[in-house]
Amino acid sequence: MTRCAWVIAAGCFLFFMTAASAGAADAAPAAHVKLVPGKIVDGSTANGLTYSIRAPEKFNEGARHKWPAVVILHGSNMNGRAYVNTIATAWPDIAKDYLILGINGERPSNLAADDPRFNYTYVDYVGRSTFKGFPGTDRESPALVAEAMTELRQVYPVSKYFVGGHSQGGFLTYSLLMNFPEQIAGAFPISGGVIIQCEPSAYADEKLKAAQRAVPLAIIHGRQDPVVNFSSGQYAATLFGDAGWPAFHFFVDDSGAGHMFARLPVGQAIRWLESQSSDDPAKLLEFAESRFKSAACRDAVAALNRARTPKPDGATRNRLDRLAQQIDAKAAAGAKTFLPRISNSDDHSWIDPFLAYRDDFEFAPAAADAMRAFDALRARHAGPARKLMNEARAAFQTGRRDEGYAKYQEIVDHYYAAPAYRVAKLWLAERK
Repeated sequence: MTRCAWVIAAGCFLFFMTAASAGAADAAPAAHVKLVPGKIVDGSTANGLTYSIRAPEKFNEGARHKWPAVVILHGSNMNGRAYVNTIATAWPDIAKDYLILGINGERPSNLAADDPRFNYTYVDYVGRSTFKGFPGTDRESPALVAEAMTELRQVYPVSKYFVGGHSQGGFLTYSLLMNFPEQIAGAFPISGGVIIQCEPSAYADEKLKAAQRAVPLAIIHGRQDPVVNFSSGQYAATLFGDAGWPAFHFFVDDSGAGHMFARLPVGQAIRWLESQSSDDPAKLLEFAESRFKSAACRDAVAALNRARTPKPDGATRNRLDRLAQQIDAKAAAGAKTFLPRISNSDDHSWIDPFLAYRDDFEFAPAAADAMRAFDALRARHAGPARKLMNEARAAFQTGRRDEGYAKYQEIVDHYYAAPAYRVAKLWLAERK
């Protein structure tokens, strides 16, 4: 799995659930059905996808209240109903506050009436990336699920979507985030990986890139995952964390949950997305203050910057300015240390401490000069590092592993400001 993200084809991964797929439909679902408070109902969309949806117990059809919805994408050979049921059981607080929607893949693997199973397709889908696709692949799961979400927003009282997926559904989540960011308020891929067409570097349109980065992203992975190796989640977190995502968090599970969906920090990640995507300046400020106290400066900066739009009231603005000054004081101290060292080509011992600093303060105003200096150096290093990465890929594909690792080492030694630096260093560490 070390270089799985270099391969356009990705396998379908097995899935281990801690909650049973209770109460699956006994017959084909109606096109759309009314929501029932506290119950799971089943339906189907115009493009043929089936789904299961659960409304909170306090849902009132006549109230005209819109609800945030959690879209959960299942693992391979599973179904959305099982995941909806698991969320309601494992995280009842989420079930109280959200519509929970599980959308099934278009490829049935078992159509048993009491427990149908499905798979998604996505490995050849290129969407809005710079890759070129094959005829028909534009109708794989990413496009179909995006269509279903648009349709269901017209049917049910959905205010916004938080989209996540487990295992196979995690791979699909990245594709939805990168190709349909306008539909998503937050994304949380779980126990999955990212295929090459969905890596940040695969997109060139600046408007699309801005829309992608406006979506808070929470990546979830268990360190002891025996099915989708932790390095897959770590690789994705390295790419996205280094690609200009203001609201980004890597939720690493060290409890031994492995690949078990119901034991991973899914509820925690959804609440984080809820906080980072709020449109209420007061709530954003409260979250930013809490995260700053916990030394999670990236979270605090992202929430603080979002809280400035729309313009907060006077009292909130004063608190916001005070917190911004505290953050900038920390950012300024680091900038003063790193700025003169960035231009020193004879010594790059500063790079790892700087990248850790950048993770926290990339979007802090007081770090702006240091970030500009680093971006200029990165621009010089990026091209040669990209060439070496392509050469390393070719070497690994033809069995010349030592040569491939030598290319990684060259990136680490000479092109340390490039986006590829952390990935190359990660893969060198895995070899040892």
